[in-house]
Amino acid sequence: MTGLDGRDRAVADPVGAIMDLLAQADPGFEPDTARRVVKDVAPGRAKARRLALALTDRPGLLVDGRSPAPLVVGELLVAIRAAGAEHVAAPRCTDCDRPIQGTLARMGENWYCHVCGRPRERCFSCGNMRPVARRDRHGEPHCLRCPVRDSRDPDSLLVEVITRIDPPLAPGAIIAAASLAAPRPTARRRLAWVIEDRPGLLTGDGHEAPIPAVLRLIDALCEAGATGIVRPACSGCGRVTPLTRLRDGLRICRRCSIAARSVPCSRCGRTREPGGRDGQGLPLCSRCVLNDPANHEHCTSCGHLKPVEARTDAGPFCWNCRPKQLLTCAICGRHGPAEISRVTGEPWCTACQQR
Repeated sequence: MTGLDGRDRAVADPVGAIMDLLAQADPGFEPDTARRVVKDVAPGRAKARRLALALTDRPGLLVDGRSPAPLVVGELLVAIRAAGAEHVAAPRCTDCDRPIQGTLARMGENWYCHVCGRPRERCFSCGNMRPVARRDRHGEPHCLRCPVRDSRDPDSLLVEVITRIDPPLAPGAIIAAASLAAPRPTARRRLAWVIEDRPGLLTGDGHEAPIPAVLRLIDALCEAGATGIVRPACSGCGRVTPLTRLRDGLRICRRCSIAARSVPCSRCGRTREPGGRDGQGLPLCSRCVLNDPANHEHCTSCGHLKPVEARTDAGPFCWNCRPKQLLTCAICGRHGPAEISRVTGEPWCTACQQR
């Protein structure tokens, strides 16, 4: 790894490349603390590689803190300064150029403080160009000084509409379900507006829900014992199953989403959902991503360059060397190195796995 330079080092050993750049920017900063911060900010190899490539291409980011740059760079600057680094710059707002001490907003690859980062539109009430604080039921923007005109209590509105659909349902159960579906008052107000305008979303048309909170409300009401509320079917396959994706304005299940997103893998040619992309931006299936040598690391135990199966404080481990707990096997009853079966949830030893 040490013989590699530049972008090759950032791809092959992203954490090591980031550590070297941090050491150059702030030689007095504790390496162990720096490594911990890097791992917290970029726990996955793909994110760490994106961070390493951005810093390799522009090392001055650690000194000037100015975007454009990927969001993960700004997150690293904030975290590394919070950990005590003195010579690493804080990210600076693109508009006002003030240092950002906490979380930062992003538009494209530009960073903003939360004052400058809020979108500005002409307020529907006063007509002034100001940051948007809230929107009314028609989507019109309102600034912080201008309240939304519909001041009805969203809980009362939801109780009124849902009780008409399912009279036996208690108001308290409806309010509790609404709180689970939309905990924030602004989100619950929007949910109430949607349900008032389209009560049919609760009786079978939920696949047309404009916001996910409608589906969460349906699930919570059904769990509370509602009989008039109907869980929606997938608009693609017709199954009544969790609708976690959106396609052409309709809610679909994960299986239909995978089928819609599947493309030929640029390496093996099989039609699958992309699990990543290569250096040229071409799609790779999850198996080819796993088998790509660029994503392999040296196993802490055997030292071989292999796919990472487990990570501990000691480092990455391959499949053969992955750490195992001392458990009592649920099949043979022996106490020794074992793992938890993904099927049964019970421990089983290596010998029973090989039968």
